Amino acid sequence: MIEGREDYLEALYNRGARYLTLTWNYNLPWVTAAAEEVKTKSSQGKGLTEQGKSIIRKMNQLGMMIDLSHGGEQTFYDVLSITTKPILVSHSNAAALTPHYRNLKDTQLEALKKNGGVVGVNFYSEFLDSDYPKRVKELYFKSHKKDSINRKYSVGKMYAALSSKEKHLASTPFENVLEHIDHLVDKVGIDHVAIGSDFDGIESPPQELEDVSKFPVLTKALLQRGYSREDVAKIMGLNFLRLLKENEK
Repeated sequence: MIEGREDYLEALYNRGARYLTLTWNYNLPWVTAAAEEVKTKSSQGKGLTEQGKSIIRKMNQLGMMIDLSHGGEQTFYDVLSITTKPILVSHSNAAALTPHYRNLKDTQLEALKKNGGVVGVNFYSEFLDSDYPKRVKELYFKSHKKDSINRKYSVGKMYAALSSKEKHLASTPFENVLEHIDHLVDKVGIDHVAIGSDFDGIESPPQELEDVSKFPVLTKALLQRGYSREDVAKIMGLNFLRLLKENEK
């Protein structure tokens, strides 16, 4: 979006942009993505370049939040070594529960807490539940027995081909969302957890939490789990607003 240019970054800020996700699933010339970092064991070439570090400093200067979801682990630590403001990890979960490269390890969560940042829970079934891909494949080949030519289909394509009932069975149980929230709160504290959902980018949300109309289900479940009304308000938006204000200072 900024093509590596700080003047573009500033132009977007002046038009109202208040946070930037540094990258998606592919590297940029100045920053590496989680999906690419995991493909190589060498640490060489990972993280931020000097240009990337300059962009982070510019974001701090402007008051624009740095979003580290999709960023690689080296990128994560490079940013934390530079930033003077608390970071955002807008839609990622706990790797201790679901060891996916898009989720945060406990050591990263500890670093996020020290920084004063916020992590938003992602509702994508695969980031909540390691068994999700297996369920999708089993359901797909059960109803497409003769479809051996498509055995190299991605999990996303297989899920898209399932019936509504099969999709429901494949999606992660609602309880998994609560378990990830519990773990994140345990590791970083109630002031550092938010909702990231990713409804605009995922094909498989959890059971009982299929769209934004179901947020009352999550609110009720958190209250029943022992979270106070104040705690739930923080998770549902106040923590994000606090982060926004601290970056704007």
